[in-house]
Amino acid sequence: MRTTNLHLIECQVARRVTPLNQAWSWANAIHTTIDTAPTKFCCWDLPQQQLAWLALETHWACEDLADAGAWPSDVELDLPNIESPCQVRQFVESMLRRLEALCSTDVEESPVLVETRALARACLLALQSDRRDGVPAVEAA
Repeated sequence: MRTTNLHLIECQVARRVTPLNQAWSWANAIHTTIDTAPTKFCCWDLPQQQLAWLALETHWACEDLADAGAWPSDVELDLPNIESPCQVRQFVESMLRRLEALCSTDVEESPVLVETRALARACLLALQSDRRDGVPAVEAA
């Protein structure tokens, strides 16, 4: 994945006014990336069950964020030159890191935003543990 693709998504997300809206955009971009990855890479180096799990988690995060007041606004994804499942996985992990790092200046931060950041961290840990020690991502989370 080219760095510029992630940078373009970051620019789009940064234009969203609130942290809730930004979190929704990151979660949606992750979900969309999984759904639009070339079918030959549909499993990456993950079993299909784990990919489905990650797609569901990000979908539910979008719903929770919208219920908390986020305004859905799709991020335009540019996913050219995907040559390996590893590139898709690295791209998703990069977006999960940005979602996890998203902060709010609100004195009373939205519990949904806190939960979404925790979800991003759990997904990252799960994906990394799956790669290192063979523990399925679903169980690790």
